[in-house]
Amino acid sequence: MLLMPMQLMSIATGVFLMLCSLYILAKPGEFMGFSQRLLGGKLRYLAALLRLLIGVVFLATAAVSRYPLVFEVLGWLFVLGGLLLVVWPPVPLARIVGLIDRLPLWLVRMISPLIFLFGAFIFYSFT
Repeated sequence: MLLMPMQLMSIATGVFLMLCSLYILAKPGEFMGFSQRLLGGKLRYLAALLRLLIGVVFLATAAVSRYPLVFEVLGWLFVLGGLLLVVWPPVPLARIVGLIDRLPLWLVRMISPLIFLFGAFIFYSFT
């Protein structure tokens, strides 16, 4: 089966999420500080662009996935999330990210396998 470049980007997104979840599982404390740095300054625009890109990729490849409706909805959610990061004022966004940074490390470790499963689902859906 010949994979389209957009499908490869979807597969790469799944693999990236799986690798990130393993990193979060191993070093949850480093992740906690990273989210504040990422969304606190100008890097939030890079995060927004990345979400928009993933959303467009999911929308473009939804028809060739095993679950087209799921990826259509996920695509629109990612696009919406990217747009919200751009238009949402920095102060309320910093408060929300601050709540995430205050999660206990054991809870972050419990969430990490869910992120891995989400990445595995994306990988499976496009292979």
